[in-house]
Amino acid sequence: MNIDFSFWLLVLTIASGIIAAIDKFKFEPKRLAPVMDELQGMKKKERRKFIQKNKALKAPLLADYARSLFSVFLIVFILRGFLIGNFLIPSASMTPTLPVGNFILVNKTAYGIRNPITNNVWIETGKPERGDIAVFHFPVNPGVDFIKRVIGVPGDVISYKDKKLTVNGKAIEYTNCLDNQINSYNGNGPNTICTEHLGKVAHQIDDMANAPSANFTNLVVPQGMYFVMGDNRDNSEDSRYWGFVTDQELVGKASFVWFSWNSLNSSVRWSEIGRVL
Repeated sequence: MNIDFSFWLLVLTIASGIIAAIDKFKFEPKRLAPVMDELQGMKKKERRKFIQKNKALKAPLLADYARSLFSVFLIVFILRGFLIGNFLIPSASMTPTLPVGNFILVNKTAYGIRNPITNNVWIETGKPERGDIAVFHFPVNPGVDFIKRVIGVPGDVISYKDKKLTVNGKAIEYTNCLDNQINSYNGNGPNTICTEHLGKVAHQIDDMANAPSANFTNLVVPQGMYFVMGDNRDNSEDSRYWGFVTDQELVGKASFVWFSWNSLNSSVRWSEIGRVL
């Protein structure tokens, strides 16, 4: 359970709300009682200015901060907890699709409206499909989020041999293969870059020509679980090594690139910004 950020944001939201409410309904009437008749004849803007000029009428500093921050905490909690998330691509495991330094907007409603603390699904909205780029809590360390491509959904039978996928007995199609390519991020090579046709999605994958294939055959994806892989097939820590992703660990679906920074030459990748995934 990844509770760190969401949990403390919820605590701050509740705490600021309680402090603001106590001051609003208990202490503020007492502070304003001596001048209530005068205040009743004022417009809202005039009333606010009058209170600000009289120190005895102003809310204590803690209550003032609580009132100001409560709405901010609440909006961020709703957006961050239920609707959208942000993911920074930290490694080359999803190249050539997602280079290091891409900032990804994550649609948290794609795979269910979830409890932001426990990640349990409250309202079903959809399930991952083959080819989706999914963000999830890393099964080995739930405090860390990973991003990979969904290869297998519950009930699928998957094989991987000589760097080619077979799903439910059907060989996945690979087209436009280019050999002797150099990885644009780290300069590694020679690599083979192909277009993989997975379900409704066509995307590029990157294979290192000299790397061995992590072969397996007839792997059945259990119910409530998903098999994921990186597009950089020979440089990705994924389901081949640590197992399946459970529905409980899903965060959301990668939607589009909202910013991209190339740290190798300290520049913005303008061509990446706004790209729908």
